[in-house]
Amino acid sequence: MNLVQKIEEWLKEEVAENEQYHDGVDSAGVSSTDVELLRGRHECAEGLLNQIKKWKKELGIEVAYQRDSQDG
Repeated sequence: MNLVQKIEEWLKEEVAENEQYHDGVDSAGVSSTDVELLRGRHECAEGLLNQIKKWKKELGIEVAYQRDSQDG
């Protein structure tokens, strides 16, 4: 696994872990400030995944990890 793949994997974990907050499902015991921060983490991770995908396409870089994964 190369560095970009590791970054993509970590970003996908961030998206998955914070999906509930992005979808507006607030967890009991989580402050509204924390919910906003978690939503921001989700949006940032998702945006960076999209940007990496765009850059890879522009550079003609294709990675087996990306071909195998349908979620990003």
